Amino acid sequence: MRVGRLLCFRDKNDILRVGFLIRSNVSDNALLVLTFDLGEEYEKDSAAYKLPWIPHSYYLSHFMKKMVYSGSLRVESVPYNNIGFIGRYFLKANIKSILQNDSKIIAEAVEQIQILLKFQNKWDEVGFYQATQLSLHELLEKKAPILERIHELESFECKNFKVHYQQMHRQDEIKSEISTLQRLISDENLELLPDYEQRLNVLQSLGFIDKNQNVVLKGRVACEVNSGWELIITELVLDNFLGDFEPEEIVALLSCFVYEGKTNEEEEPPITPRLEKGKTRILAIAEKLMKVYAENQVLLTSEEEEFLERKRFALVNVVYEWARGLSFNEIMQMSVEAEGTIVRVITRLDEICREVKSAALIVGDSTLHSKMSEAQEKIKRDIVFCASLYL
Repeated sequence: MRVGRLLCFRDKNDILRVGFLIRSNVSDNALLVLTFDLGEEYEKDSAAYKLPWIPHSYYLSHFMKKMVYSGSLRVESVPYNNIGFIGRYFLKANIKSILQNDSKIIAEAVEQIQILLKFQNKWDEVGFYQATQLSLHELLEKKAPILERIHELESFECKNFKVHYQQMHRQDEIKSEISTLQRLISDENLELLPDYEQRLNVLQSLGFIDKNQNVVLKGRVACEVNSGWELIITELVLDNFLGDFEPEEIVALLSCFVYEGKTNEEEEPPITPRLEKGKTRILAIAEKLMKVYAENQVLLTSEEEEFLERKRFALVNVVYEWARGLSFNEIMQMSVEAEGTIVRVITRLDEICREVKSAALIVGDSTLHSKMSEAQEKIKRDIVFCASLYL
């Protein structure tokens, strides 16, 4: 559509507004529109009765309040579904100059808007007859008989039409809400209720929520972790266990939550005693959680079930040496894993470090917070964090 075309749309406050097209934002399924205030009397009436814009002169002149330009030119993003009318008319003033706050062009635009509003009951809708999309023509064919029926309605002769429309509109909203609620409580959705309650029992027994299902501090910390294994990571943060390690060691231990353990090595490579201590602690927490899951009959994913069995610590040495400053070529000599796998593990570790850093901030652990920042700095370097391997 051409820039400056006249539109009618519903804003977030359910007021029917007028605007002019700036551009279409396909990624957001929305139009950027230049709009303005239409006067207190019109806006209150529109919000109360929610009348749609229908190109019917009798309907518009008898039931739609007069629009009055009241300033406050601004740009709004309007979802496609909120557009109710596309007119044949254009704002001739230069939109770009208006956005650049050119006072002369703004004055011209205001004058044109005021003229358009004087004839609000006679606006013609664009025909779209030259459009090439078959789906659009099919919609236009469906729309034509509906408009014909609207023009034949005798309900417009009722002096209380606005009140009746408001009541019918509210009734339709309530029916829609009931339909949504019925879907939510359907047998299909209730099938998941036992699993939901079992998982709540797990959270309560581990201290993430209280007996009234309110989220406590431990739960707030877990909410910061979105990369998976949030319960184990939360236990590590709150036990102050990670704080006893150096940044290189922390990020190396956290690699077990990123690497899936699908290595071809028969045995995991040896690691330092301190890293072995951290590995033992993580496995102990994981085993404890698995027992709680089993007690509450929670269904686990295959990845969760196999956490203790998979070789998830196989890249601990690789990440540890990378954080200590070894080159990518050097760490590749330490593992049989492909380059892409190692790059993916290290880049995902940056996100886990950020989440643990946020969790440390919530519990007031400044030492862990600073160590996680340092860990991020140590792994974010060279080819691993290059924008493209082909640069």
